[in-house]
Amino acid sequence: MPDKQIKRFKNFLDSFSSFNLFYHGDADGLCSAVIFSKAVEKLCKTVRFAAAVESPDALPEFFQKKRLENAVILDIAADSAKTFLEWLSTKANVLIIDHHKAYNDFKSEKVIIIKPQTISAIEPSSYPASKLCFDLCSTLVNLEGFSWVASVGIIGDFAYKKWASFVETSAKSASVSVNDLEQIADIITSVQVVSPNRFPELLELFMFANPKAIIKSDFDSLRQKALEELALWKKEFYKNAEFHEKEGLYFFTIKPKYRIKSMLIDSLTKEIPDKTIIIAEDLGGYEIRFSARRQDFKVPMNSLLENAIVGIKGATAGGHIPAAAGKIPREKLLEFKEKVISFLRSGKH
Repeated sequence: MPDKQIKRFKNFLDSFSSFNLFYHGDADGLCSAVIFSKAVEKLCKTVRFAAAVESPDALPEFFQKKRLENAVILDIAADSAKTFLEWLSTKANVLIIDHHKAYNDFKSEKVIIIKPQTISAIEPSSYPASKLCFDLCSTLVNLEGFSWVASVGIIGDFAYKKWASFVETSAKSASVSVNDLEQIADIITSVQVVSPNRFPELLELFMFANPKAIIKSDFDSLRQKALEELALWKKEFYKNAEFHEKEGLYFFTIKPKYRIKSMLIDSLTKEIPDKTIIIAEDLGGYEIRFSARRQDFKVPMNSLLENAIVGIKGATAGGHIPAAAGKIPREKLLEFKEKVISFLRSGKH
């Protein structure tokens, strides 16, 4: 790991006694937040404020409403909004630990961006933020007892194959099985699906509980609700999803009871890894959110979605090669789908 990055990271943590923490509201993001918080605790410092954030565009509201200095942003591609970063660099000292595509070569003394691209040859989508955070923080404090937390994030972000040895060793050290860690990852995803307002409560549980206590907690009841919704929409997908054979595309619009989109598409892409799958989730509001997955790396999902929203005001998109997401105004759904199909037909990917 480059000495320059370690030095900037260490100097950031040395410079302040408290931090404001923003993390992506999924398994990788929450586990990153737990690991960073544990490292800060061992350094006799504090996390003053923590919030789960769904996407980069939700960040500005926090900084505009509150005076938040010494901010740490985990598993969120905050660099996708250069104007926001420029503004933020005048308001706060910021550390971003993220493994999404590098959107801007943003240079500032007050903003530190650490991504796998800058420290490793590993494909960024295979180097989850939780593992990256664990590796960075382990240069300052001993986090061996929390490697299982990083492993849950790894499992949640489809990176088990890359880090199988690390995950298996971590599970053994924590006296649990890899299946137990998978269940914990499912619990986090279920909170994201059924009751995202409970992320602060879940974060607190992770800070004080062991893996078995998390499995036995009442959060597992949310997992059961999410699994029921998942089974319903998987059945609907195989029955009603549009399939564009020449483009290798499945396109499916859902109107679910819970925010099942990510859990659904993650399950489907395991079964159909060599096709592009896009799930558009209509929850009745002004916007429709969508996710895209393809596991054979033949079509970059981030580029696909970014091209499909060009010219659509208010739309956002981004992510990894095998997994990406975004949102559009609901009246632009058909235009978005047509642009997806056009991009796939063009062969530009």
